Amino acid sequence: RLIQVLESEWAQNKEIVISRVLHAIGGQSTVVHARKCTVRRIDEQQAHQFISTAHIQGYVRAQYSYGIFDHTAQLVAVATFCRSRYDKDVEYELLRYCTLPGTSVIGGAGKALRTFIREVRPKTIVSYCDMRWGTGNLYKQLGFTYAGYSNPNYWYFKCSSPLSLMSRQQFQKHKLANLLETFDPDLTEWENMQLNQYDRIWDCGSTKWILTCHDDLK
Repeated sequence: RLIQVLESEWAQNKEIVISRVLHAIGGQSTVVHARKCTVRRIDEQQAHQFISTAHIQGYVRAQYSYGIFDHTAQLVAVATFCRSRYDKDVEYELLRYCTLPGTSVIGGAGKALRTFIREVRPKTIVSYCDMRWGTGNLYKQLGFTYAGYSNPNYWYFKCSSPLSLMSRQQFQKHKLANLLETFDPDLTEWENMQLNQYDRIWDCGSTKWILTCHDDLK
């Protein structure tokens, strides 16, 4: 198994990186059992604050956020959902699931998922596994079905500032004339970016997983 850690992640989110690597190799962590926890809706501010310090990809806007609280009422895990962003044949998307760094919540993802299904009653849910970090095993355990692989994605960065990664979407060719100091319409997106001292870094692609919500899940 290969785990790919970006230099920017190590520099900016070292605690999360260490926690995830230790979890992947069976390292010591604080164990919390979901059967002893409660799940309830939390507001966006609370979800944002938790995910920003616990998920390697950071926070993205969600419609539904669920917190898992231990017996002391401490928030130990968060799951977020929204309408499916990319696959319009699927109803909802599981956006994020993460625990406190250094903490393993046994059964937490399943408990949060069942709560969402019971309250919202979706027909289908999709989620994506970042192959730099994940294997997809969690989705298998939750009852999702493998639905395909997406090729590696890339981010741009200024060569003088390699720790600041920027989404490829903001540098699509039709946007470059207003973004770059030097723009040549006869050059490709990548050639224009190189001309302006940008480089790019690639991930390992992602796998897609879909859950069909039968009545026994609700």
